[in-house]
Formats: sequence, structure tokens, C-alpha cells
Amino acid sequence: SIQVLKNIVGLSLFLLIIMSVARIGTLFYYADAPVFSDYSRDIWKALVLGLRFDLSVLCYLHVLPLLFLFGLVWIRKEKWFEKFGLWSRPYYLGMVYLIGFILASDFVYYAYFKDHINILVFAFFEDSTLAIIKVIWQNYLSYSLLVFLGIGVWLLWKGLHWFLPLTCCHGGLFKHTLNDKRWVFPRLSTGFLNLVIFVCVGLGARGSFGLFPLGPDYAVISSNSFLNYLAFNGVHALYRATQLKIKQRKNWDANFRYYGYSDVREAFADYFDLSSAQVPVDPLLLLEKKTKKNVWAEEKKPHVVVVMMESFGSYWLQFHSPEFNLLGELNKHFQNDFLFKNSLPSAGSTIGSIGALLIGGPHRPEGPFLTESEFLQVPFRTSPARIFRQAGYDTHFVYGGNPGWRDLNKFVQYQGFQFLDGEIEIERKIGGLRERHDWGIYD
Repeated sequence: SIQVLKNIVGLSLFLLIIMSVARIGTLFYYADAPVFSDYSRDIWKALVLGLRFDLSVLCYLHVLPLLFLFGLVWIRKEKWFEKFGLWSRPYYLGMVYLIGFILASDFVYYAYFKDHINILVFAFFEDSTLAIIKVIWQNYLSYSLLVFLGIGVWLLWKGLHWFLPLTCCHGGLFKHTLNDKRWVFPRLSTGFLNLVIFVCVGLGARGSFGLFPLGPDYAVISSNSFLNYLAFNGVHALYRATQLKIKQRKNWDANFRYYGYSDVREAFADYFDLSSAQVPVDPLLLLEKKTKKNVWAEEKKPHVVVVMMESFGSYWLQFHSPEFNLLGELNKHFQNDFLFKNSLPSAGSTIGSIGALLIGGPHRPEGPFLTESEFLQVPFRTSPARIFRQAGYDTHFVYGGNPGWRDLNKFVQYQGFQFLDGEIEIERKIGGLRERHDWGIYD
């Protein structure tokens, strides 16, 4: 009946309010003072986007009950409605409290990892779990947090018992019989109404009318990393972390075992044409070779710009000429700067090549992409940006798309880059854009 849908909508609105209050509480609990003074506009954007992520979660929550309900409305057997009413109550109670537990865990997770639940969460269960909990409590949490979480649990309890009795066959949601005029709709009208509702729920779950569904990329709405965190949702974060974990191999040493090595030192010995005895205990020391000092470079401190262009094959360069100008303004750089025509991407995907470039090492063909692995927050000592920064350079990472793509923005900050500019910062600095495409802004 219409009353059923009214109460489902009412339950959703109540949960959205609770989740928004929790997000605002997170803002005041974790945010520094400059966030409120310097990013007031971005705060509103984060809260609105967070509402969309929350709505997406709730739409997924309603999919299964609505499918059953639509079928029952079409069949119109009252006993089945009664059974559905008995089933829906424990379903909503269990799922809502599960979502609440995930969001509370995500809140606590930020205190230690400064991020939403990510793939590192699985190490929490593989390591000394009790010791980690003690460290988090002693260093990052307080009794005020327990009060905050306690209020949230109490509000959920009161609110759910306001709405959920209505999902019982003895309550208001299913108290109307099939003889009630409010149940009498032509089957064609019922089918059309069901279709409209399901499309709306599907769009709400997708969260976007754009090319891609709502995901972590959309959460990058500010140059302030905390506000990007605030805009995202812990349930979405846990789902993504689980997906990445499933894709990963269990062994970190999968690569050299795949190529027939039983010890990483043997691989280093073959690569540097050494005997195993000549390989140091820390094989990475072999990679830390330094070039001779360049006096001119030390005095002049020339700008060093590395441009990585996707799908820019050297095959097309042979057709460039003054009459058929393929390079445009880039031509002068091809003539005056350093040009390596024989360089190759490190992987068959863009993110694999970017990761290899950022750490100054090869991509592991049998391993996950670095930005989507347990190495997300590892500062690699071979990172070129780190080396330049130690030499006194300012290090910038500029990306014409959304830097939240594949967690690139999180990975970059650990590799020695001081500044990160994505499409939002670029658009702001050049005073707006006339056109863009689905992947970001035009080069």
C-alpha cells in the first residue's frame, strides 16, 4: 500500500538525519580550526555530497524488501504480507545496526590511520588486535567519544522502535487488509508504480547521473584532505576495501616466486649480475646508487618537469612536420628539452605506470596497484619526489582529473610531494573552464 512506502520513506529520512548528525559530529571532533575559517564553502559541499553517499547506502538497504513487496502487491495474498511483515522487522533492525557499527568503526579508524576504512583494516585482524585497540584508545580516543557514540545508539534505538513496529503485520504498516480500498489498484497501474519506484531507488543507489556511479573519486571536492574524508561514507569504503582484498594475492612475495625464485636476494643477484653472497642483507641498498655531483645543477637549481601522457605513442611522431603539426606548443620542448623516445610504460594500465614512476621502481606484474594495496601509506625511499625535496626543491603533483581516482591523492602525499593540484585546484587557479570531459579537464 501507499502507507508501506510512506513509512519506508519516513525511516529513510530518519536514518539520513542520524547519519548527517554523525557526520557533523565528526567534523567538530576531528577538524582543525583553519578548516572552518578557510574552507567554509567546501564544508557545505562535503556535507551535501556525504548526504548523497548516505542515501546510496539506504537505497541498497531497501532493494531486497522492495523487491519482495512489489511481488506481493502483484500477487495480493494477505498471509504472505503477514510473513513479510514478520521478516522485515529483524531485517531492518539487523541491517541498520550493522551500518551503524561500520560507521562507528570508520570514525574510530580515522583516529589512527587518518583515512576511511581501507585495505589496511585486514591487517588489524591479522596482527595483535588487542594491542592495536589499546594503542588507539590510549592515544586517540576519549570518554567524550563514548558519550557521542552512546547518544547515537540511543537515538537509533528510539527511532527504529518508532518506525519498525510499523513493519510488523500487527502494526500500522500492514494493518490494512486486501479488501481495503487503498489496496485496490489495477495491475497495470501497480506495475507502472513499482517500476517508477524501483528506478528511483536504483538511481539513488547509483548516486549519479554521470558516466560513473558514485564512488571515492567523487569525494575529492576540496584541497583539504579532511573534507574529502568527510564527504565519503564508511560503508562504501569497507565495500571497496573488501573488493581490493579479494583481488590481492595472499603472499607479498608472489612476484619473485612466480618467476622461479625462492629468495628475494637471488633475484637481486641475477639483476645486478652478482653472487648471492655479494647481495647485502638489505638488497635495496643496491638501488641507492648516487650519480656524480653536477655543479651546474646545484647552482642553477633548474626546474624539473616530468610529463606523463596517456596513450601518447612515439609511432605518431614520425608524421610530425611543419605542414602537419601534431605537437603544437609542445614542439619547442621536443627540440630544447630532454626527450627519451625509447621509454615504455611500466604496465598495461595508467595507474600501474604512475605508481612505478612515483616510487622510482618497476611495477609488480603479479601484485596489485600500489595505490590500491597495503602499500598505500608506505613512504618509499626510492621516490624521486622525495629525493628532489631533500635537495631543496618544491615538489608538485599536477593531475588534470580527479586526484581521488584509485586513491592517487592519498598515495602521492606519502611519496614526497608537498603540493597536489587536481581538476578543482586547476579550475580555481585559471578562473574557470569552458569545457571538460568525463575524465577531467582537457590537457
